[in-house]
Amino acid sequence: MDMLFCNSLFCSAGGGHIERFVSDSIAHAQEEAQREAQIAASAHLEGIHQKVLEVEAKIDGGLENLSQHVQQLVEDSFAASQLQRACGAVRQDLLARASSGEEPLRESIRSLVLNITTNAERFLEGRVQKALSNTQSELNLQVQRQADATTALREQIRKLNAQAKRQAQKSDGAALDTTVADLVRQEMEERLWGTDKCATRI
Repeated sequence: MDMLFCNSLFCSAGGGHIERFVSDSIAHAQEEAQREAQIAASAHLEGIHQKVLEVEAKIDGGLENLSQHVQQLVEDSFAASQLQRACGAVRQDLLARASSGEEPLRESIRSLVLNITTNAERFLEGRVQKALSNTQSELNLQVQRQADATTALREQIRKLNAQAKRQAQKSDGAALDTTVADLVRQEMEERLWGTDKCATRI
């Protein structure tokens, strides 16, 4: 009779306690899972922010190099233009002077002046074209580097997103189920151990 009374008392009082314990355990486990997910998300965002800063630094460096090349090209073009004008002025001056001399000497000087100034202009034109080609190549290279850096950043962000989702699913799923199951089993063992003690005393 006493044994049945003890068991009945345990079932009525202990049942409600176990239910509250399970509810509290689930709530606690959910809070822990959310906290871990928030930590993982913060680390995820920090990683993305760091990668963005690295890409921005690379882009800024590339733009600085490109700006220097463009500035050099402008200076070279201006110098070439100045030199071309100077060559033209020298040509006109020499031709004017040659026109006042004797015919054979005049033709010889005229031919020499034309040859020198033509070669000088071709040389300058070649330098300008080479500078333009080098600048275009550098521009294409910088654009390709920026595109590669952007592609790499997108891939890293995709991997970080996938990793964060896996961590969140793991925290919300398996880890929560395992924790609740362990707590319930522990509580039941303690209750059963208390029941055995009650029966032994009777």
